[in-house]
Formats: sequence, structure tokens, C-alpha cells
Amino acid sequence: MNVTYDDVCDCAEILHERALAVLVQRLAERPADGGLRWRLAEMLRCTGDLSGALREYRRLAEEGPRREAAGYVAGLLAGDASGAGQYDEAAAPAPFVLLDEALDEAQRSSLWGVVEEQRNAFTSSRVFRYDNAYGVVSADRVSRGLHRGELRGIRDWYTERLGRLIEPCLATLGIAPFVPARWELHLLSYGDGDHFSIHTDTLAREGGTRRAVTAVYYFHRTPRRFTGGDVLLFDTDRRAGQMETRFTRLTPEDNSLLIFPSDCYHQVTPVHGPANLEESRFALVAWMHRG
Repeated sequence: MNVTYDDVCDCAEILHERALAVLVQRLAERPADGGLRWRLAEMLRCTGDLSGALREYRRLAEEGPRREAAGYVAGLLAGDASGAGQYDEAAAPAPFVLLDEALDEAQRSSLWGVVEEQRNAFTSSRVFRYDNAYGVVSADRVSRGLHRGELRGIRDWYTERLGRLIEPCLATLGIAPFVPARWELHLLSYGDGDHFSIHTDTLAREGGTRRAVTAVYYFHRTPRRFTGGDVLLFDTDRRAGQMETRFTRLTPEDNSLLIFPSDCYHQVTPVHGPANLEESRFALVAWMHRG
């Protein structure tokens, strides 16, 4: 029997759900057990119940064994971890900001116009392989995209809008303010079976610039006809370039913008739904380069 990437992701989600049920039952029997409550908070974060996770982390910040760490994660989930305590492990939950209603109707119409006008220009997404060659590796990444030339019509107004949205978020991301050396844009379409396995976005480019901030704008037809496409932000030791198996699961909605440091490990779970372009999960990815 052939085991696909989708199968592996589906099994992982089932195991998380079963473990969560066991933790809830045990905590009901031992409500004062701070270790169990910490594990519950972590499991809720991994399954995407961020409101439930926030409730548990806040409780742990008041009375748990790792109050500073719980305060940090609670601040992160509440939208600002810049002054909310200190995490006590090198690999900390990846900082992020998720903004709703990021673009106005005219701007959204402009993006849909690009999708329609350039529908025949979408090509298979590529990745850097382990041998440093650049190519299509379906085991790691499946999606279709538009790059550079096809996005000239939106580049100026979109990056100007992004700059204003990102600047007040940098403190939460743990990044000192800087003037972008350049912007890099890709528009990606995720259809049935598409995914992107665990990776970081850090990549040295021509002229010595490097991606520092990743900002992904999500849009799709509503009501959406696909499932999946969640973003998993893994706990990352950004100094050592290493990750843990713990993560924060995010399900970005239409017209939302996710901002996080480019050196944090992340993944896009498989999408399930119609194969036609119009019903896809679209992600306009921008990288803010530091000189």
C-alpha cells in the first residue's frame, strides 16, 4: 500500500484529537495538576483551538509551574507577546500576527482580476532541493503560482499597504524596525491535494539581501468549498535554526493577513476540494528583505 503525504497528515490530526480527549478526561479527574494543564494547553494550540488554548495558558500564567512561559504564549495568542513574559526554552512558539479584513473591496477586486487575467500563466511551484538545485519536488511542495512579471500591476500599491500593516507588528515578532531592501512577491494557488511540507523562508538572494519577514494574504471564494490548507507554525530556536514538533495551528480566513519571521519553521497542510482554479485557496506571499 502506498502511503501519501495526505495520509500522514490525516493520521497526525486523528492522533492529536484522540490525545486531546484523553487529556481532558484526566484533567477532569486531577484539576490541580499543572503539568496536565500545560499539556492540555499545548494540545489545544496544536489542534487549532486557540481560544481554548489561550484560556488554559492564562490560567497557568496565574497559578502554573511555568508562569513566565505561559504568560508569553498567552500574550502571543492574544495578539502581542512583546511584553508578556519570557519563554523558558530555546525553541519558543513562533511569534505571529494575524490580521482580519486586511484589504478593501477595490484592492481585493484587483487581486481577483490578476487571477482571471493570468489564469493560464500559473506554473508549478518550485523549491530548492537538497542538492541546491531549484526545481519541482512534489513530495515537498505542490501548488501553482505567479511570480514577478505577472504581478507588476499590483506590486506598488500592495507593498505600500503591507509596509504600513507590518511596521507596528515588528515588536511582537521580535524584529527591530528596518527599511526593506526589497520586496519579493508570489501568488500561489492551492487546489485539491496541494500542500507545502515543513520549511523556512530564509533564502539569500542576489545582492546579498535576505528574507526577514513573511506576510501571507489569504483569499478565496465564499463560502469556501475546500478543507485543509491550515498553517502550522512550529516552535523554533531561531538562533540555532532548529525546530520542535510542537506547533500553533492557524486556519486563515478570507481577507486575512498572516505575518511571522521568515526564519520560523512552518507547513501548509493538504487542501481537499475542487480542482478548478476559481475555488482554490489563494495565498499572496510577500517577503520583506533586509539588506
